[in-house]
Amino acid sequence: MVASRAPAGVGARDADRAASCGRSTSPLDDWQRQRPMSEPSFEAPIQNLGVFDILGVRHDGGIDAVIVAATPIDGQPETLRALAVIIRNYVEELSSESFLLKHPRVPTGRVRIILKCHSSVDAAAHGLVSSLSKEVEAAGILLEVERVVV
Repeated sequence: MVASRAPAGVGARDADRAASCGRSTSPLDDWQRQRPMSEPSFEAPIQNLGVFDILGVRHDGGIDAVIVAATPIDGQPETLRALAVIIRNYVEELSSESFLLKHPRVPTGRVRIILKCHSSVDAAAHGLVSSLSKEVEAAGILLEVERVVV
């Protein structure tokens, strides 16, 4: 057994038990056990895939459905999948009978999905948006990417 000196306030028996388990009983070690290190926080650029981020009726009677990218849109598979899912969800909802009943006076060709980005957009994401724009246009909806400059 490895001999250890008990920190202040810790009995010798507790120190021996901690040493035999290979752990220290210092107050810092106790604090770290109670508050384990968290994973680095990562905020996905595309979130809330099942709801509109922003939906508005324009003065010309058209509709803008905005997808807000919270962080740079990278080319990671998870990001690209989320981007495809949210764009398709927007198209499905904007084309649904219930949506059209709520907005019966929307002129044909006046519905837009706008991807608002505060930062960069990876080339793979641009390629995905470009390929999805054909799908979106087939539903009578325009797909645009706008970079927000602050």
